[in-house]
Amino acid sequence: MGNQGSASPNLRRGIEIIQAGALGKVLEVHCWASGVGCCHSGLAIPTVGDPVPSNFNWDQWVGPAPERVYKTGYYHPYAWRGWFDFGNGPIGDFGCHNMNLPVRALKLDYPVEIGIDAQLMGGPTYPKKARIDYHFAQRGDLSPVTLTWYDGECFPDPALIPKELTDYLEGKETPTADTKNGKTVTNKNNPGFRGGVLILGENGFTFGSCWSGSDYIFLKGDPKLRGLNHPACKNIPETLPRSPGHVNEWVEACLGGKPVFSDFETGGHLTEIALSGAVALRVGKKIAWDGPAMKATNAPEADQYIHAKYREGWI
Repeated sequence: MGNQGSASPNLRRGIEIIQAGALGKVLEVHCWASGVGCCHSGLAIPTVGDPVPSNFNWDQWVGPAPERVYKTGYYHPYAWRGWFDFGNGPIGDFGCHNMNLPVRALKLDYPVEIGIDAQLMGGPTYPKKARIDYHFAQRGDLSPVTLTWYDGECFPDPALIPKELTDYLEGKETPTADTKNGKTVTNKNNPGFRGGVLILGENGFTFGSCWSGSDYIFLKGDPKLRGLNHPACKNIPETLPRSPGHVNEWVEACLGGKPVFSDFETGGHLTEIALSGAVALRVGKKIAWDGPAMKATNAPEADQYIHAKYREGWI
């Protein structure tokens, strides 16, 4: 549900700035977790297993997933994330973080169409790399927008990255001192660091880590990136409560205090958006998506991935 980021003051300030119209019309969002890939892409499910360690209850670990043999290093303790029977790869791991700010700030409902470009699709594991294009229709006065996701060895086209951001990411430029984030990230091999969120508007852009989603802003006429307390944004009021920290916020809610900002309604919706992209990857083609009905209207074969069959005894 992106809990750490949801508690970030930068995420909440980013929402306020974007919704106040500082960027103007927003038409593109780019989210990447480009250092994260699937370590078992392209492999088949093993049919010959290894002895199960004596202190490991393999049956309980598999749980409601389809029964399969134990294989050292294939699933446990980390690689389960890349197998569709257990996880959903980087989009199921980082999607709730990278997409958190844009979904909230742009009031994204459900994508109406999801396009894909991936390597090593069609098997039981997540692709080696993937690009997923989520197309959202107009929402009231908000323009249609495309949110593009990148993972594995897939990166945004360098032509899409504004020069001011590239200079920062390559360590050529340090943002002005009105930011509370002090370190410059250098990564000269890629157009961005491991995880990034870029929201492009007609008047400028915001950029941030996968946790906060917004740490910097650039508006037309600026010489370089600035912090979120940009002079042009100082009169935008704080409309969202600030968090005491995601752990304290959760504990306070458990004790009957204020509801958390990252509640189940928010997290559930964010998860549905992210995993609709996993559905497109599994069917291997662009899908027309009916979010409220959880159905790919042009791909009935997707139903088997949307409504899982659980192992007997685990429902």
